[in-house]
Amino acid sequence: MNISSNFDSGNIEFISQHDNIFQLNLRRDSHAKYAQWFYFAVTGQAGKPSQFQIMNAGESSYPDAWATSKALMSYDRKHWVRVPTRYEDQRLIIEHTPKHNLVYYAYFTPYSYEDYLNWLSNLQMQCSVNFLTHTLDGRMMHWLQIGDAAPHKKKCWFIARQHAGEAMASWFIEGLLEKLLKDKEALTKDAVFYIVPLMNPDGVARGHLRANAHGLDLNRQWKNPDPKFCPEVFMTRQKMHEIGVDFFMDVHGDEVLPYVFLANSRDNLQHTERQKKLEDAYCEALLQASPEFQTQYGYEKSQFSESTPTLACNYISEHFQCLSFTLEMPFIDNANLPDAKEGWSPARSRKFAEATLAALTAVLPSL
Repeated sequence: MNISSNFDSGNIEFISQHDNIFQLNLRRDSHAKYAQWFYFAVTGQAGKPSQFQIMNAGESSYPDAWATSKALMSYDRKHWVRVPTRYEDQRLIIEHTPKHNLVYYAYFTPYSYEDYLNWLSNLQMQCSVNFLTHTLDGRMMHWLQIGDAAPHKKKCWFIARQHAGEAMASWFIEGLLEKLLKDKEALTKDAVFYIVPLMNPDGVARGHLRANAHGLDLNRQWKNPDPKFCPEVFMTRQKMHEIGVDFFMDVHGDEVLPYVFLANSRDNLQHTERQKKLEDAYCEALLQASPEFQTQYGYEKSQFSESTPTLACNYISEHFQCLSFTLEMPFIDNANLPDAKEGWSPARSRKFAEATLAALTAVLPSL
């Protein structure tokens, strides 16, 4: 028997084994306190009822998330299904009898740095793929452009995976690009799209929950990013200032809230009535575009008051006086549209991306 996470995006630490009960720990992000993401492989347990106990789940970043969590399992790392999981005595307990000798378990369907590179290599035949910067670990960051720039066109930006473990954001970006390229002529008639698909390559490859290689939460660095320790935000922000912004969406996942929702920038002192009207119009259009979206549940207005100027959504809103959102999707399921078998999934993330474009098209003339 072997348990390992020594691969791209992997995260777990083996503690001990007693019969077919395995004690494990979440590994914290490098130089940081964050822990929640797990992704590991088990070899040699075919046909054996197995129990995997994550012993430090109660010390994770979001322990309240475990109560409804259901881990995912895959044999081929392409098809993932939920397996029985419970939270008991501060431990997350996964119970499963593998049919095959090599099986993988994860918090959400993984989207690794290698997955990103494979996707990007295929994508370059259809859109402009541009180098942005190297990360602290030397990995490549890119930005994409869909549509030709022109004075009359609105500049629409999407970024994703500032928080490494929020893999649903990458599946969203895949759906976004698929729709943009399928209907490119119509969607880019009055807009040009700029996308940074993977903001935190090092965190993703290292198996982090949130932080980059230096231990920084990238979504708390936008006011004054240090290029030495935070080149990801520094160079993305520089590119945005160079090009301009009329619409901005930062794509995330929320560990605790079982809903799809938007957070806006109304805590900003410079937030204008025009921006409020645009936000309301966009939300109304998104409600019409997708039954997944709702506006009843979300973050409290003052929840991030201390970090307001440093958040991407708020920084962009204040400096460009534009329509600016943080999108949050659930890790487990959408309580308004539950799916007992799959929960929230890559397919739902991809499909919801189409809805965000439909809503954007509805408000584009007012941007």
